[in-house]
Amino acid sequence: LKAAQSALKKAQLDLTRTTLRAPFNAMVVSESVDTGQLLSPQTTVARLVGTDEYHVQVSVPVAALRTVRARTNDAPGSETKISQRVGQETIERRGEVIRQLPDLDPGGAMARILVRIENPLGQAGDLPLLLGSFVDVEVGAQPIDDAIRVPRVALRNGRNVFVMNDLDQLEIREVQIAWSEPDAVLVTGGLQANERVVISRIPTPVPNMLLRTLTGKPEAAPSDPSEPAAQATP
Repeated sequence: LKAAQSALKKAQLDLTRTTLRAPFNAMVVSESVDTGQLLSPQTTVARLVGTDEYHVQVSVPVAALRTVRARTNDAPGSETKISQRVGQETIERRGEVIRQLPDLDPGGAMARILVRIENPLGQAGDLPLLLGSFVDVEVGAQPIDDAIRVPRVALRNGRNVFVMNDLDQLEIREVQIAWSEPDAVLVTGGLQANERVVISRIPTPVPNMLLRTLTGKPEAAPSDPSEPAAQATP
């Protein structure tokens, strides 16, 4: 009887020592043990995922890296908005770019950044972000100073624009493109504000050829970040 009582006390003591505590807030994704199974220090008990923040890899054009800021010891990274569609509802969370990954996405030769998602589970009653699901990520880019927005249709051979100068003559300019959008580009060199950019087709462009504006169109439109181009035709 004494031996049994001693064994019971030892078992109870061992049981109090089997409480496992994670060093971070987490939830169990999968378990690898069964009731009554003997464990060793090398035994995998469960797979956990931290719940304070999630990480997501985001593919971006290589050219976009110049406007995306990764977190450093001195400054936070670019802000992000993460969205996930669940039925008729949209889950939204805030995040931050924490670093740029060193390799390209093998599927599309895109650069990759790592985004930290804050509070992925939300508050009580909120729908949580689901691990392994696809999300939409909007990255807040750094401002581009002194940029002029030019319609993409005005771009020739990927880097040139046609300008109608003060003498109504054609100038062919090479421009520096800082950012590309589906319907426009942001130019930081090769073009000045208030210059007229030709957006109509010129079959055989020759420098210094005379141009005229289309009937009913203004002679010029201000070259500013909102609308920098005027339409012209030979």
